[in-house]
Amino acid sequence: MLLPGFLTIARETALPLAIREIGSSAGLNLVFDRFRYVYGNAAWGSGHAPVVLSPEVRGEKPVPLEGNLEIATRAGSDISPVDIAGEAERNRLLSYVWADQALRSSRIEAAIGLAKDAQVRVARADAADFVRAELAGRREGEAFVLFHSIMWQYMPQASEEAIHAALDEAGKGATRAAPIARLRMEPLGEAPHATLSLTSWPGGETRRLAKCDYHGRWIEWT
Repeated sequence: MLLPGFLTIARETALPLAIREIGSSAGLNLVFDRFRYVYGNAAWGSGHAPVVLSPEVRGEKPVPLEGNLEIATRAGSDISPVDIAGEAERNRLLSYVWADQALRSSRIEAAIGLAKDAQVRVARADAADFVRAELAGRREGEAFVLFHSIMWQYMPQASEEAIHAALDEAGKGATRAAPIARLRMEPLGEAPHATLSLTSWPGGETRRLAKCDYHGRWIEWT
């Protein structure tokens, strides 16, 4: 669900991405660029990737997969991160996969292996504190991308407001050489699906890119 959003940012900014995730859990989404994706007749990523995601594509518009994607840096935060270096925490993470879902089990184990190899950093931190600190350290020549998926609804209102304020303030200083983007797959109102949304600075424009199944089973590019 997230890949085509990242590719949109990369195409439009023509810059390497500094990706920052809140609600990261074990940080598996932080290595999204090491997965392979299949959208109908189109594909992206290495044919040797151990993790393959293949959602159904709905609607009349194809999912756009063009553009050069380069990750400059990656980091995430969670109030209770899962340390996949420890066997007990890895097993706990695996226990949340439904017992009869063999494909999901093998997929998450492969993703854990990729995240371990990449040594992804997931800080134990409040989301608002993490966002403020990371925005303060952003660099010219990179597109700063804050992203999250199916976690915003669990955030305290004070944290939501603090993150909005931090992005709005940093957005005032965003330039084409140092842009900011917020990519999220979250519920919107009472819709029976999640929505992939992208807000970009300079400008602060928000676009609704796609309708998405909550579990990643289908995507409809809008």
